[in-house]
Amino acid sequence: MKKVFKFLKKNLRIIVLALIIIFVVIIGIMAKNFFFPDDAEAYYGTRLEGIDKVKISDKKKEEFKEEFKESSKSITVRVQGRIIYFDVKLNEGVSVDTARSLASKTLDKLSDDEKAYYDIQFIIINESDTDHFPIMGYKHHTKSAISWTKNR
Repeated sequence: MKKVFKFLKKNLRIIVLALIIIFVVIIGIMAKNFFFPDDAEAYYGTRLEGIDKVKISDKKKEEFKEEFKESSKSITVRVQGRIIYFDVKLNEGVSVDTARSLASKTLDKLSDDEKAYYDIQFIIINESDTDHFPIMGYKHHTKSAISWTKNR
């Protein structure tokens, strides 16, 4: 017993320093877990569960583009997470009503499962009619119709 006390007395500073270091490491791990709880999860978390069942193929994107082909200069369709983005530049003379009906027709190209999974956003520009364009439309996955910005 004397040897133990002698050892503790002789190495007291090292033992206290080791205990402080262990305490700081434990507190650091606890703080990390508190501020960054799901480090191992993906960027979008679990919001993209089931996306492989309703994946939007390149063929489907081309079908979307076909809907606007006659009335547009360019169209970009991209899928990011659970949102399908349509960026459309229309030809001169295409009205707001025509643009909205073309966008609504693209919804017919989607299956019911895809409509229920993806949000859809339209940004439609017509450089020759700056009084009424750009217009933006959005369809939430729980809704059945596109909500449009008001005419300017």
